[in-house]
Amino acid sequence: MTEYTQNLQPPLEVKDFEIHAVYGVHFNIPTDSQNREKWYEFFEQKKKDSVPIREGWTPIYREHCSAITEKIDTPDWCKSITVVHPKFFSSGKPKNEPKPSIKMKVSRWLTIREDGATAITIRLKADRQKSDYDLADILASLLLPPRIIRGIKLDDDKNHCKDVKLEDMMATTSSKVYELTADANPEPSCALLDSLATDDNSSLFKLFLGAIKEVISENPFLTWSEYCPSNTGKSTTKKAGRENSQGQEILPWGDRDLQIPYFAVFATVPNSIYDNAFLETGAEYSEKILANRQKYTRHIAAILFRWLTPHNANYISLDFLESLGLLYKGSFVNKYVNSLSFVTYSSTGALCLKPQFENSHSSEELGPQHATYGSILRCVELSRLRWHHALRLSRRLDDLTKRVIHHAGAERFDDFIAELLDIRAEAAQHFLDPLTYQWDATVGSDIAKFLQGDVIERVEEECIKKLNMVKQLLHEKLDVLQLRDIQDELEDSSKDSKL
Repeated sequence: MTEYTQNLQPPLEVKDFEIHAVYGVHFNIPTDSQNREKWYEFFEQKKKDSVPIREGWTPIYREHCSAITEKIDTPDWCKSITVVHPKFFSSGKPKNEPKPSIKMKVSRWLTIREDGATAITIRLKADRQKSDYDLADILASLLLPPRIIRGIKLDDDKNHCKDVKLEDMMATTSSKVYELTADANPEPSCALLDSLATDDNSSLFKLFLGAIKEVISENPFLTWSEYCPSNTGKSTTKKAGRENSQGQEILPWGDRDLQIPYFAVFATVPNSIYDNAFLETGAEYSEKILANRQKYTRHIAAILFRWLTPHNANYISLDFLESLGLLYKGSFVNKYVNSLSFVTYSSTGALCLKPQFENSHSSEELGPQHATYGSILRCVELSRLRWHHALRLSRRLDDLTKRVIHHAGAERFDDFIAELLDIRAEAAQHFLDPLTYQWDATVGSDIAKFLQGDVIERVEEECIKKLNMVKQLLHEKLDVLQLRDIQDELEDSSKDSKL
Protein backbone atom coordinates (compact mmCIF):
# COMPACT_ATOMS: atom_id res chain seq x y z
CA MET A 1 0.00 0.00 0.00
CA THR A 2 1.23 3.47 -0.84
CA GLU A 3 2.48 5.43 2.14
CA TYR A 4 1.40 9.05 1.80
CA THR A 5 4.31 11.18 2.93
CA GLN A 6 4.11 14.66 4.36
CA ASN A 7 5.63 18.00 3.29
CA LEU A 8 7.00 16.89 -0.05
CA GLN A 9 7.18 20.52 -1.17
CA PRO A 10 8.13 23.82 0.44
CA PRO A 11 5.04 25.88 1.30
CA LEU A 12 3.86 28.52 -1.17
CA GLU A 13 3.16 31.63 0.87
CA VAL A 14 1.37 34.65 -0.59
CA LYS A 15 0.85 38.03 1.03
CA ASP A 16 -2.45 38.67 -0.74
CA PHE A 17 -4.41 37.28 -3.66
CA GLU A 18 -7.50 37.84 -5.73
CA ILE A 19 -9.47 35.58 -8.04
CA HIS A 20 -11.44 36.57 -11.12
CA ALA A 21 -14.04 34.03 -12.25
CA VAL A 22 -15.28 34.71 -15.79
CA TYR A 23 -18.65 33.24 -16.84
CA GLY A 24 -20.28 33.25 -20.27
CA VAL A 25 -23.77 34.65 -20.87
CA HIS A 26 -25.91 35.59 -23.84
CA PHE A 27 -28.54 38.32 -23.70
CA ASN A 28 -31.26 38.55 -26.32
CA ILE A 29 -31.26 41.92 -28.08
CA PRO A 30 -34.81 43.35 -28.43
CA THR A 31 -36.61 42.49 -31.66
CA ASP A 32 -39.12 45.36 -31.61
CA SER A 33 -37.77 48.51 -33.26
CA GLN A 34 -38.32 50.86 -30.29
CA ASN A 35 -36.40 48.80 -27.71
CA ARG A 36 -33.82 47.76 -30.27
CA GLU A 37 -33.09 51.42 -30.95
CA LYS A 38 -32.79 52.01 -27.19
CA TRP A 39 -30.26 49.19 -26.95
CA TYR A 40 -28.06 50.54 -29.76
CA GLU A 41 -28.23 54.06 -28.34
CA PHE A 42 -27.23 52.71 -24.92
CA PHE A 43 -24.39 50.67 -26.41
CA GLU A 44 -22.96 53.48 -28.55
CA GLN A 45 -23.12 55.93 -25.66
CA LYS A 46 -21.26 53.51 -23.38
CA LYS A 47 -18.56 53.11 -26.04
CA LYS A 48 -18.09 56.88 -26.17
CA ASP A 49 -18.05 57.23 -22.38
CA SER A 50 -15.60 54.35 -21.89
CA VAL A 51 -13.33 55.09 -18.91
CA PRO A 52 -10.90 52.95 -16.87
CA ILE A 53 -13.04 51.06 -14.36
CA ARG A 54 -10.42 48.84 -12.76
CA GLU A 55 -6.70 48.84 -12.10
CA GLY A 56 -4.67 48.37 -15.27
CA TRP A 57 -7.75 48.48 -17.50
CA THR A 58 -7.49 50.06 -20.93
CA PRO A 59 -9.99 50.10 -23.80
CA ILE A 60 -9.18 48.53 -27.16
CA TYR A 61 -8.56 51.42 -29.53
CA ARG A 62 -10.26 50.04 -32.62
CA GLU A 63 -13.41 51.41 -34.23
CA HIS A 64 -14.61 47.91 -35.15
CA CYS A 65 -14.36 46.58 -31.60
CA SER A 66 -17.99 46.52 -30.61
CA ALA A 67 -17.64 45.51 -26.97
CA ILE A 68 -18.02 47.51 -23.76
CA THR A 69 -17.10 46.80 -20.14
CA GLU A 70 -19.27 48.09 -17.32
CA LYS A 71 -19.11 47.67 -13.57
CA ILE A 72 -22.17 45.92 -12.10
CA ASP A 73 -23.58 47.36 -8.89
CA THR A 74 -23.01 45.00 -5.97
CA PRO A 75 -25.65 45.26 -3.22
CA ASP A 76 -24.45 45.51 0.37
CA TRP A 77 -25.57 41.98 1.23
CA CYS A 78 -23.09 40.41 -1.22
CA LYS A 79 -20.15 42.80 -1.12
CA SER A 80 -18.18 40.22 0.85
CA ILE A 81 -18.28 36.48 1.42
CA THR A 82 -16.60 34.10 3.83
CA VAL A 83 -14.85 31.09 2.31
CA VAL A 84 -14.62 28.07 4.60
CA HIS A 85 -12.06 25.35 3.96
CA PRO A 86 -13.71 22.00 3.10
CA LYS A 87 -13.35 19.28 5.72
CA PHE A 88 -11.40 17.04 3.36
CA PHE A 89 -8.56 19.60 3.24
CA SER A 90 -7.34 18.07 6.52
CA SER A 91 -6.71 14.74 4.77
CA GLY A 92 -3.07 13.68 4.98
CA LYS A 93 -2.30 16.00 7.89
CA PRO A 94 -1.25 14.80 11.33
CA LYS A 95 -3.77 17.09 13.00
CA ASN A 96 -7.29 17.59 11.76
CA GLU A 97 -7.37 21.21 12.82
CA PRO A 98 -9.64 23.39 10.66
CA LYS A 99 -7.96 26.30 8.92
CA PRO A 100 -9.31 29.79 9.54
CA SER A 101 -11.89 31.04 7.04
CA ILE A 102 -11.13 33.75 4.48
CA LYS A 103 -13.03 37.00 4.12
CA MET A 104 -13.25 38.08 0.48
CA LYS A 105 -14.51 41.32 -1.02
CA VAL A 106 -16.77 40.95 -4.05
CA SER A 107 -17.06 43.10 -7.17
CA ARG A 108 -18.41 42.27 -10.64
CA TRP A 109 -18.11 43.44 -14.25
CA LEU A 110 -20.05 43.01 -17.46
CA THR A 111 -18.31 42.77 -20.85
CA ILE A 112 -20.92 42.70 -23.61
CA ARG A 113 -20.72 42.64 -27.37
CA GLU A 114 -23.19 44.49 -29.58
CA ASP A 115 -24.95 41.22 -30.49
CA GLY A 116 -25.57 40.27 -26.83
CA ALA A 117 -22.66 37.83 -26.33
CA THR A 118 -21.47 38.56 -22.81
CA ALA A 119 -18.94 37.71 -20.11
CA ILE A 120 -19.58 38.35 -16.44
CA THR A 121 -16.51 38.62 -14.22
CA ILE A 122 -16.71 38.08 -10.46
CA ARG A 123 -13.73 39.39 -8.51
CA LEU A 124 -12.98 37.88 -5.10
CA LYS A 125 -10.22 39.76 -3.27
CA ALA A 126 -8.85 38.33 -0.04
CA ASP A 127 -9.50 40.83 2.74
CA ARG A 128 -6.27 41.15 4.69
CA GLN A 129 -7.11 39.59 8.04
CA LYS A 130 -4.09 37.33 8.43
CA SER A 131 -0.39 37.84 7.78
CA ASP A 132 0.02 35.22 5.06
CA TYR A 133 -2.10 32.97 2.87
CA ASP A 134 -1.09 29.64 1.36
CA LEU A 135 -2.04 27.18 -1.36
CA ALA A 136 -4.98 25.84 0.68
CA ASP A 137 -6.51 29.33 0.90
CA ILE A 138 -6.31 29.81 -2.87
CA LEU A 139 -7.67 26.33 -3.62
CA ALA A 140 -10.57 26.74 -1.19
CA SER A 141 -11.60 29.90 -3.05
CA LEU A 142 -11.19 28.22 -6.44
CA LEU A 143 -13.48 25.39 -5.32
CA LEU A 144 -16.50 27.66 -4.83
CA PRO A 145 -17.95 26.30 -8.10
CA PRO A 146 -18.22 22.48 -8.14
CA ARG A 147 -15.13 20.52 -9.09
CA ILE A 148 -16.65 17.03 -8.85
CA ILE A 149 -19.79 15.35 -10.16
CA ARG A 150 -22.88 15.06 -7.98
CA GLY A 151 -23.77 11.67 -6.60
CA ILE A 152 -20.19 10.51 -6.11
CA LYS A 153 -19.81 7.38 -3.95
CA LEU A 154 -16.78 6.44 -1.88
CA ASP A 155 -15.79 3.23 -0.13
CA ASP A 156 -15.31 3.62 3.60
CA ASP A 157 -13.03 1.60 5.85
CA LYS A 158 -15.65 -1.15 6.14
CA ASN A 159 -15.88 -1.49 2.36
CA HIS A 160 -19.37 -0.05 2.34
CA CYS A 161 -20.28 2.33 -0.43
CA LYS A 162 -21.45 5.68 0.92
CA ASP A 163 -22.86 8.78 -0.74
CA VAL A 164 -20.89 12.00 -0.51
CA LYS A 165 -22.93 15.18 -0.38
CA LEU A 166 -21.69 17.97 -2.59
CA GLU A 167 -21.75 20.53 0.19
CA ASP A 168 -19.46 18.32 2.30
CA MET A 169 -16.89 18.17 -0.48
CA MET A 170 -16.91 21.76 -1.66
CA ALA A 171 -15.90 25.03 -0.10
CA THR A 172 -18.93 26.85 1.29
CA THR A 173 -19.79 30.20 2.77
CA SER A 174 -20.81 30.96 6.31
CA SER A 175 -23.93 32.80 5.22
CA LYS A 176 -26.17 33.01 2.17
CA VAL A 177 -24.63 34.89 -0.72
CA TYR A 178 -27.85 35.35 -2.64
CA GLU A 179 -30.96 36.64 -0.89
CA LEU A 180 -34.53 36.98 -2.02
CA THR A 181 -35.70 40.58 -1.79
CA ALA A 182 -39.18 41.78 -0.95
CA ASP A 183 -39.21 44.11 -3.95
CA ALA A 184 -37.99 41.50 -6.45
CA ASN A 185 -38.83 42.28 -10.04
CA PRO A 186 -41.97 40.26 -10.95
CA GLU A 187 -40.88 39.89 -14.59
CA PRO A 188 -40.45 36.21 -15.57
CA SER A 189 -36.67 36.23 -16.02
CA CYS A 190 -36.04 37.97 -12.70
CA ALA A 191 -38.64 35.90 -10.88
CA LEU A 192 -37.00 32.74 -12.15
CA LEU A 193 -33.62 34.01 -10.98
CA ASP A 194 -35.10 34.31 -7.51
CA SER A 195 -36.41 30.75 -7.67
CA LEU A 196 -33.04 29.42 -8.81
CA ALA A 197 -31.39 31.18 -5.90
CA THR A 198 -33.31 28.95 -3.50
CA ASP A 199 -31.83 25.81 -5.06
CA ASP A 200 -28.63 24.17 -3.85
CA ASN A 201 -26.26 26.11 -6.06
CA SER A 202 -22.69 27.10 -5.23
CA SER A 203 -21.98 30.51 -3.76
CA LEU A 204 -20.14 31.71 -6.85
CA PHE A 205 -23.01 30.73 -9.11
CA LYS A 206 -25.39 32.66 -6.88
CA LEU A 207 -23.20 35.73 -7.27
CA PHE A 208 -23.36 35.12 -11.02
CA LEU A 209 -27.17 34.92 -10.92
CA GLY A 210 -27.28 38.08 -8.86
CA ALA A 211 -25.12 39.87 -11.45
CA ILE A 212 -27.50 38.82 -14.23
CA LYS A 213 -30.42 40.11 -12.22
CA GLU A 214 -28.68 43.47 -11.73
CA VAL A 215 -28.03 43.74 -15.48
CA ILE A 216 -31.65 42.92 -16.38
CA SER A 217 -32.93 45.38 -13.78
CA GLU A 218 -30.70 48.13 -15.18
CA ASN A 219 -31.56 47.27 -18.81
CA PRO A 220 -35.14 45.94 -18.85
CA PHE A 221 -35.12 45.60 -22.65
CA LEU A 222 -32.59 42.72 -22.34
CA THR A 223 -33.50 39.11 -21.57
CA TRP A 224 -31.23 36.21 -20.66
CA SER A 225 -31.25 33.84 -23.65
CA GLU A 226 -30.68 30.72 -21.53
CA TYR A 227 -34.34 31.07 -20.52
CA CYS A 228 -36.99 29.92 -22.98
CA PRO A 229 -40.65 28.83 -22.78
CA SER A 230 -40.96 25.28 -21.55
CA ASN A 231 -42.48 22.74 -23.92
CA THR A 232 -44.45 21.22 -21.06
CA GLY A 233 -45.70 24.51 -19.70
CA LYS A 234 -44.46 23.50 -16.26
CA SER A 235 -41.44 24.85 -14.50
CA THR A 236 -38.67 22.52 -13.37
CA THR A 237 -37.73 24.86 -10.52
CA LYS A 238 -39.36 25.50 -7.18
CA LYS A 239 -39.75 28.63 -5.15
CA ALA A 240 -40.50 28.64 -1.42
CA GLY A 241 -41.57 25.01 -1.60
CA ARG A 242 -44.05 25.43 -4.44
CA GLU A 243 -43.91 25.13 -8.21
CA ASN A 244 -42.96 28.30 -10.05
CA SER A 245 -45.88 29.12 -12.33
CA GLN A 246 -43.84 31.18 -14.83
CA GLY A 247 -43.82 28.23 -17.25
CA GLN A 248 -40.17 28.64 -18.20
CA GLU A 249 -37.05 26.57 -17.99
CA ILE A 250 -33.36 27.35 -18.27
CA LEU A 251 -31.28 26.23 -21.25
CA PRO A 252 -28.84 24.86 -22.15
CA TRP A 253 -27.19 23.88 -18.86
CA GLY A 254 -30.18 23.31 -16.59
CA ASP A 255 -30.75 25.06 -13.28
CA ARG A 256 -27.39 24.01 -11.80
CA ASP A 257 -24.02 25.67 -12.16
CA LEU A 258 -22.62 23.23 -14.67
CA GLN A 259 -20.75 26.02 -16.45
CA ILE A 260 -17.22 26.17 -15.06
CA PRO A 261 -15.83 29.71 -15.21
CA TYR A 262 -12.34 30.57 -16.45
CA PHE A 263 -10.18 31.73 -13.55
CA ALA A 264 -7.49 34.43 -13.43
CA VAL A 265 -5.54 34.41 -10.15
CA PHE A 266 -3.33 37.34 -9.10
CA ALA A 267 -1.08 36.93 -6.06
CA THR A 268 1.77 38.74 -4.27
CA VAL A 269 4.64 36.47 -3.24
CA PRO A 270 7.24 37.24 -0.52
CA ASN A 271 10.58 38.40 -1.92
CA SER A 272 12.33 35.46 -0.28
CA ILE A 273 10.42 33.12 -2.62
CA TYR A 274 10.09 35.32 -5.68
CA ASP A 275 13.74 36.38 -5.96
CA ASN A 276 15.01 32.80 -5.72
CA ALA A 277 12.48 31.12 -8.00
CA PHE A 278 10.89 33.62 -10.38
CA LEU A 279 13.12 36.69 -10.82
CA GLU A 280 15.36 36.63 -13.91
CA THR A 281 18.05 39.29 -13.61
CA GLY A 282 20.54 39.10 -16.47
CA ALA A 283 23.63 37.04 -15.66
CA GLU A 284 22.15 35.92 -12.34
CA TYR A 285 19.46 33.96 -14.17
CA SER A 286 20.75 30.42 -14.16
CA GLU A 287 19.91 26.78 -13.75
CA LYS A 288 19.60 27.51 -10.04
CA ILE A 289 16.56 29.70 -10.68
CA LEU A 290 14.92 26.93 -12.72
CA ALA A 291 15.71 24.38 -10.01
CA ASN A 292 14.15 26.61 -7.34
CA ARG A 293 11.12 27.29 -9.52
CA GLN A 294 10.63 23.56 -10.04
CA LYS A 295 9.88 23.27 -6.32
CA TYR A 296 6.68 25.23 -6.99
CA THR A 297 5.65 23.47 -10.20
CA ARG A 298 2.97 21.40 -8.48
CA HIS A 299 1.67 24.43 -6.55
CA ILE A 300 1.21 26.31 -9.82
CA ALA A 301 -0.39 23.29 -11.50
CA ALA A 302 -2.80 22.87 -8.57
CA ILE A 303 -3.97 26.46 -9.05
CA LEU A 304 -4.21 26.31 -12.85
CA PHE A 305 -6.20 23.06 -12.77
CA ARG A 306 -8.15 23.73 -9.52
CA TRP A 307 -6.88 20.58 -7.84
CA LEU A 308 -9.00 19.17 -5.02
CA THR A 309 -6.65 19.34 -2.04
CA PRO A 310 -3.30 20.92 -1.18
CA HIS A 311 -2.01 17.52 -0.04
CA ASN A 312 -2.95 15.69 -3.25
CA ALA A 313 -1.17 18.41 -5.20
CA ASN A 314 2.04 16.67 -4.08
CA TYR A 315 1.25 13.89 -6.56
CA ILE A 316 0.45 15.90 -9.69
CA SER A 317 2.16 14.22 -12.63
CA LEU A 318 5.00 16.21 -14.17
CA ASP A 319 4.87 13.81 -17.12
CA PHE A 320 1.32 14.95 -17.84
CA LEU A 321 2.29 18.62 -17.62
CA GLU A 322 5.24 17.96 -19.95
CA SER A 323 2.89 16.31 -22.46
CA LEU A 324 0.79 19.50 -22.51
CA GLY A 325 3.86 21.55 -23.35
CA LEU A 326 3.54 23.67 -20.19
CA LEU A 327 6.97 22.92 -18.69
CA TYR A 328 10.62 23.46 -19.52
CA LYS A 329 13.03 21.29 -17.52
CA GLY A 330 10.26 20.61 -15.04
CA SER A 331 9.38 24.28 -14.49
CA PHE A 332 6.60 26.52 -15.74
CA VAL A 333 7.82 29.16 -18.20
CA ASN A 334 7.14 32.85 -17.66
CA LYS A 335 4.85 34.03 -20.46
CA TYR A 336 5.56 37.73 -19.83
CA VAL A 337 8.48 39.84 -21.00
CA ASN A 338 9.24 41.40 -17.59
CA SER A 339 10.24 38.91 -14.89
CA LEU A 340 8.93 41.22 -12.14
CA SER A 341 5.62 39.66 -13.15
CA PHE A 342 5.39 35.88 -13.58
CA VAL A 343 2.50 34.75 -15.81
CA THR A 344 1.43 31.32 -16.97
CA TYR A 345 -1.88 29.85 -18.09
CA SER A 346 -3.82 26.77 -19.19
CA SER A 347 -7.23 26.12 -20.75
CA THR A 348 -8.83 26.41 -17.29
CA GLY A 349 -7.09 29.38 -15.72
CA ALA A 350 -4.29 31.95 -15.66
CA LEU A 351 -1.89 32.77 -12.82
CA CYS A 352 -0.01 36.02 -12.33
CA LEU A 353 2.55 36.41 -9.50
CA LYS A 354 4.50 39.48 -8.42
CA PRO A 355 7.05 40.13 -5.66
CA GLN A 356 6.02 41.80 -2.43
CA PHE A 357 8.33 44.73 -3.05
CA GLU A 358 9.26 45.48 -6.62
CA ASN A 359 12.95 45.87 -5.71
CA SER A 360 14.27 49.40 -6.16
CA HIS A 361 11.40 50.61 -8.30
CA SER A 362 9.69 53.81 -7.29
CA SER A 363 6.26 53.44 -5.70
CA GLU A 364 4.98 55.90 -8.31
CA GLU A 365 5.97 53.61 -11.18
CA LEU A 366 3.35 51.33 -12.68
CA GLY A 367 4.30 47.79 -11.72
CA PRO A 368 4.56 45.10 -14.40
CA GLN A 369 1.66 43.13 -12.92
CA HIS A 370 -0.52 46.22 -13.09
CA ALA A 371 0.35 46.52 -16.77
CA THR A 372 -0.63 42.90 -17.39
CA TYR A 373 -3.73 42.99 -15.18
CA GLY A 374 -6.04 44.72 -17.65
CA SER A 375 -4.59 42.90 -20.66
CA ILE A 376 -5.22 39.45 -19.17
CA LEU A 377 -8.75 40.19 -17.99
CA ARG A 378 -9.79 42.02 -21.15
CA CYS A 379 -8.71 39.16 -23.41
CA VAL A 380 -10.02 36.43 -21.11
CA GLU A 381 -13.42 38.15 -21.03
CA LEU A 382 -13.57 38.53 -24.81
CA SER A 383 -12.48 34.91 -25.22
CA ARG A 384 -15.07 33.69 -22.75
CA LEU A 385 -17.99 35.45 -24.41
CA ARG A 386 -16.86 34.10 -27.80
CA TRP A 387 -16.54 30.60 -26.34
CA HIS A 388 -19.98 30.77 -24.77
CA HIS A 389 -21.56 32.19 -27.94
CA ALA A 390 -20.07 29.34 -30.00
CA LEU A 391 -21.64 26.84 -27.58
CA ARG A 392 -24.98 28.65 -27.89
CA LEU A 393 -24.84 28.41 -31.70
CA SER A 394 -23.99 24.72 -31.45
CA ARG A 395 -26.95 24.15 -29.14
CA ARG A 396 -29.35 26.00 -31.47
CA LEU A 397 -28.15 23.92 -34.43
CA ASP A 398 -28.55 20.66 -32.47
CA ASP A 399 -32.09 21.61 -31.52
CA LEU A 400 -33.00 22.57 -35.11
CA THR A 401 -31.48 19.36 -36.53
CA LYS A 402 -33.50 17.16 -34.17
CA ARG A 403 -36.74 18.91 -35.06
CA VAL A 404 -36.05 18.64 -38.80
CA ILE A 405 -35.25 14.92 -38.50
CA HIS A 406 -38.45 14.12 -36.63
CA HIS A 407 -40.68 16.40 -38.67
CA ALA A 408 -43.19 14.69 -40.93
CA GLY A 409 -44.88 16.30 -43.93
CA ALA A 410 -43.99 19.38 -45.93
CA GLU A 411 -45.62 21.89 -43.59
CA ARG A 412 -43.51 24.41 -41.66
CA PHE A 413 -40.43 23.94 -43.83
CA ASP A 414 -40.45 27.67 -44.44
CA ASP A 415 -40.12 28.12 -40.67
CA PHE A 416 -37.12 25.78 -40.56
CA ILE A 417 -35.39 27.66 -43.37
CA ALA A 418 -36.09 31.03 -41.72
CA GLU A 419 -34.66 29.71 -38.44
CA LEU A 420 -31.55 28.42 -40.22
CA LEU A 421 -31.07 31.82 -41.86
CA ASP A 422 -31.38 33.45 -38.43
CA ILE A 423 -28.72 31.11 -37.00
CA ARG A 424 -26.46 31.80 -40.00
CA ALA A 425 -26.83 35.54 -39.40
CA GLU A 426 -25.96 35.06 -35.73
CA ALA A 427 -22.95 32.95 -36.73
CA ALA A 428 -21.78 35.71 -39.08
CA GLN A 429 -22.11 38.22 -36.24
CA HIS A 430 -20.13 35.83 -34.03
CA PHE A 431 -17.09 36.15 -36.28
CA LEU A 432 -17.19 39.97 -36.11
CA ASP A 433 -15.07 39.73 -32.99
CA PRO A 434 -13.05 42.43 -31.18
CA LEU A 435 -10.11 40.05 -30.65
CA THR A 436 -9.49 40.14 -34.41
CA TYR A 437 -8.14 43.66 -33.95
CA GLN A 438 -6.07 42.90 -30.85
CA TRP A 439 -2.77 42.68 -32.71
CA ASP A 440 -0.38 44.01 -30.05
CA ALA A 441 1.88 41.41 -28.43
CA THR A 442 0.59 41.47 -24.85
CA VAL A 443 0.27 38.54 -22.50
CA GLY A 444 -3.51 38.87 -22.71
CA SER A 445 -3.36 38.45 -26.47
CA ASP A 446 -1.26 35.31 -26.02
CA ILE A 447 -3.88 33.84 -23.69
CA ALA A 448 -6.63 34.72 -26.15
CA LYS A 449 -4.74 33.06 -29.02
CA PHE A 450 -4.15 29.99 -26.87
CA LEU A 451 -7.84 29.69 -25.93
CA GLN A 452 -8.92 30.35 -29.50
CA GLY A 453 -6.66 27.68 -30.97
CA ASP A 454 -6.95 25.14 -28.16
CA VAL A 455 -10.64 25.38 -27.28
CA ILE A 456 -12.88 27.80 -29.19
CA GLU A 457 -11.96 26.88 -32.76
CA ARG A 458 -13.04 23.29 -32.18
CA VAL A 459 -16.55 24.43 -31.31
CA GLU A 460 -16.62 26.91 -34.21
CA GLU A 461 -15.52 24.26 -36.71
CA GLU A 462 -18.27 21.95 -35.45
CA CYS A 463 -20.79 24.78 -35.85
CA ILE A 464 -19.79 25.32 -39.48
CA LYS A 465 -20.15 21.58 -40.15
CA LYS A 466 -23.57 21.57 -38.46
CA LEU A 467 -24.71 24.60 -40.47
CA ASN A 468 -23.87 22.86 -43.73
CA MET A 469 -25.31 19.56 -42.54
CA VAL A 470 -28.71 20.91 -41.48
CA LYS A 471 -28.90 22.98 -44.68
CA GLN A 472 -28.29 19.84 -46.77
CA LEU A 473 -30.72 17.87 -44.62
CA LEU A 474 -33.46 20.44 -45.18
CA HIS A 475 -32.93 20.49 -48.94
CA GLU A 476 -32.81 16.70 -49.29
CA LYS A 477 -35.82 16.10 -47.04
CA LEU A 478 -37.80 18.73 -48.91
CA ASP A 479 -36.78 17.15 -52.25
CA VAL A 480 -38.04 13.75 -51.06
CA LEU A 481 -41.34 15.23 -49.91
CA GLN A 482 -41.78 17.06 -53.20
CA LEU A 483 -41.05 13.87 -55.16
CA ARG A 484 -43.67 12.07 -53.11
CA ASP A 485 -46.18 14.81 -53.86
CA ILE A 486 -45.41 14.53 -57.59
CA GLN A 487 -45.73 10.75 -57.41
CA ASP A 488 -49.08 11.02 -55.63
CA GLU A 489 -50.30 13.48 -58.26
CA LEU A 490 -49.23 11.13 -61.06
CA GLU A 491 -51.00 8.21 -59.42
CA ASP A 492 -54.15 10.28 -58.96
CA SER A 493 -54.10 11.43 -62.57
CA SER A 494 -53.53 7.83 -63.70
CA LYS A 495 -56.57 6.72 -61.73
CA ASP A 496 -58.63 9.56 -63.19
CA SER A 497 -57.64 8.62 -66.76
CA LYS A 498 -58.72 5.00 -66.19
CA LEU A 499 -62.08 6.18 -65.00
